[in-house]
Amino acid sequence: MLKIVKKILKFLNSQSDPVEIAIGVILGLFVALLSPSLFNVIIIFLLALLLNCNFGVFFICAGLFKLITLITDPVGDIIGRFILTRNFLLPLWKAISEIPILTLTSFNNSVIMGNFLIGIFLIPLIWIVTIKSIEFYRKKLMDKVKKFKIVQFLTGADILEGREK
Repeated sequence: MLKIVKKILKFLNSQSDPVEIAIGVILGLFVALLSPSLFNVIIIFLLALLLNCNFGVFFICAGLFKLITLITDPVGDIIGRFILTRNFLLPLWKAISEIPILTLTSFNNSVIMGNFLIGIFLIPLIWIVTIKSIEFYRKKLMDKVKKFKIVQFLTGADILEGREK
């Protein structure tokens, strides 16, 4: 747990662009939500490479958000089942199922479809909250937080001399 806190502090205190961190958070969320499908995880990982996200944040968030899937999976199943069984959408699902590469996404699975829709719904919220939180932390809290002895210990700062190694 301390390693995770240390890494989070490192990202917050770094000069990383908040947009790169937000992309890492969002893609980490999608890896967690869609992880039953290895193909989806590979696609998200390739997307992370293309978008130049912060990979540390990406992996940490994928692990942390995986805990949330215990809650979202039952809800995702209900949402996915609802979407997949709508009569007016059946021709779309049939067309998708006939495209070989798209069948690998497992979007015909109600949990994956529902979790995907939950993730899409959460993107704007996570984007805004992540960027605003990082900006607030860096402007208002970073200097104060760096003075705590436990933070200096976790980040590897020299406590006696007050400088980083």
